[in-house]
Amino acid sequence: MYTVILNGSPKKDGNTSILINMILPKLNSGFKIINTFSKNITPCIDCQKCYTSSKCALAENDKDKTTVFLNEIEKADNIIIASPLHYSMLSGSFLNFASRFQYFYVSKYIRKDENFHIKKKRGFLLLTGGGTTKDFYPVEKVTKLILRQINASYEDTLKYINTDSMPLYRFDDFSDLEKLNLTNKINRFVEKINLSNISQK
Repeated sequence: MYTVILNGSPKKDGNTSILINMILPKLNSGFKIINTFSKNITPCIDCQKCYTSSKCALAENDKDKTTVFLNEIEKADNIIIASPLHYSMLSGSFLNFASRFQYFYVSKYIRKDENFHIKKKRGFLLLTGGGTTKDFYPVEKVTKLILRQINASYEDTLKYINTDSMPLYRFDDFSDLEKLNLTNKINRFVEKINLSNISQK
């Protein structure tokens, strides 16, 4: 199996990145991390070139590497969307990146490219945020819509919502019970990721 982790955090060593690093040793598959904030990713400009062409207009820009990342997503078995919560929503840099998934939708439903195919995959959501965050419906609904564009099912969410009072860089200072609770949540999440690969269409 091959897992692509889309990290939408603007912080290189923030809570989202720490939580990602806590799950990586438990994965039984190869993986690639794409940091949407630090890459040269231009959001979709709705130029509609892909309505008639198999090549995104933005792909002609040598600085824009999104096409390479979209190729990684196409061949993945698992997708993990990882993001801090900003107003109960995925980060701006991730949403910029996800806007480029419009190419997949257009290829299938508007251009109706008979050669276009993106295999079935499983999708997961990893969220970090402050303890005042209570409403997860908006972000989970949007995540399901995004995953649908890349032919991914929505399987599970791992949430860590204590970053204001218990940032993960202080994990060693957590009580034994706090460590156990988080470790158990991580293990359950990773167990689902490590399930045998789903049948491909």
